[in-house]
Amino acid sequence: NAIGNTTLYNCDIEPEIIDLLNFLKKIGSQIKIKGRKIFISGKKFKKIKISHKVIFDRIEAGTYLILGVLIGKKIIIKRVKPKILKYEID
Repeated sequence: NAIGNTTLYNCDIEPEIIDLLNFLKKIGSQIKIKGRKIFISGKKFKKIKISHKVIFDRIEAGTYLILGVLIGKKIIIKRVKPKILKYEID
């Protein structure tokens, strides 16, 4: 556990990063995002049980999309948020 304040600069704010930050918030981190900066207030955590599903892998989903195009078949990819893959789908 990092105790104290941490500021990360010039961060990628990609879906995987947001998912990680959401996980850290679930276990008690105080996190704020402003532009490409991430502000984290660390503290000592109590052990707690949480539930968190990791988001899909964008590269893997994109690979399956390309496969569908190459074989000329309609495919269904479950648990993918189309909004995140908008450009790849287009």
